[in-house]
Amino acid sequence: MVRIAGSILVLSLIAGCSSNINALPSYIGVPGTRVSTDHDDFTVHDRAHDGRMMVVASMESSMGEDFIDGREIDTTDAGTPHAYFAQAAHIYLNQTGRAGCEIVSATKVINSQYEIVYDCG
Repeated sequence: MVRIAGSILVLSLIAGCSSNINALPSYIGVPGTRVSTDHDDFTVHDRAHDGRMMVVASMESSMGEDFIDGREIDTTDAGTPHAYFAQAAHIYLNQTGRAGCEIVSATKVINSQYEIVYDCG
């Protein structure tokens, strides 16, 4: 589990600039769960006590294309690659019995990772 989160940190440091890179250390030791969507496979690291999760695209996608442009995603636009991260978050929340939760924000950490803030209240 620590290995996965450590890999996230290393990949993020290699990738360089990010507005939310400071969030990464808080995910060290948080286990990942694989989530599949119609577009890709993702790993979700959920900090349920904070209402936050790190959604990481598969290595194949992150190495094969730079499909994320911009720091904030519009979680209502399912036609763009930006929505893929939100879709993975929704699937994960549904699979863990939290279908009523809403995504509040999604912030780009690096091209293959977004931190999702959600509210189940």
